Amino acid sequence: MRYGSSARGHSAEIVDQVSHTHEGRQLEREPPAPNEIDYIIEQWRRERPDLDVSPLAIIGRISRVSRCFERAIEGTFERYGLSSGGFYVLAALRRSGSPFRMSPTKLGSCLLVSGGTMTHRIDRLESARLVVRTPDPGDGRASCVSLTELGKGLVDRVMEAHNQNEHEMLVVLNPEEKALLAALLRKLELAATGWSLRDDTPHFDSRNPSAGS
Repeated sequence: MRYGSSARGHSAEIVDQVSHTHEGRQLEREPPAPNEIDYIIEQWRRERPDLDVSPLAIIGRISRVSRCFERAIEGTFERYGLSSGGFYVLAALRRSGSPFRMSPTKLGSCLLVSGGTMTHRIDRLESARLVVRTPDPGDGRASCVSLTELGKGLVDRVMEAHNQNEHEMLVVLNPEEKALLAALLRKLELAATGWSLRDDTPHFDSRNPSAGS
């Protein structure tokens, strides 16, 4: 699948818009104290001045922030007796709309997990009476996974807490910064997705970020 130019244009439009908003205006904030990533970069620059280690300032921080966010997110799910994997199954069913039913294969494809992993997740949710396996209306030989009323009520409550948690994790950013960061991350995501799907090259191809997608 190749991403259309309209999607890339939308991100570029947001970045341009927000950049102009920031133009000529200095953010009045104290400079942040150096952290572990800064020290790592400083050490590499001292030991290997021949290398451009500037990507560490981005990739290292994305990785570090991702781990922090994942811990906070998993903590929210655990308060409701769910794992992150279990929540994502319930959430996929819930946001699919009434009748909140999907095939295991479609669920696995949606969540990018193997059939065995999906079966394990469904088994656990079914044991907790949060989902139920039912015959596929379009194919009597296949089955579907449906949300129960108990499951729908739970995922709605968890989603409210999860949404609030995500807002709190981003409270340090103002609306303009959120829009800019979202646009830049989307641009990077599109490029990284195209890169990861390529079997013929081990290196990132910045000239053609959608190659292989």
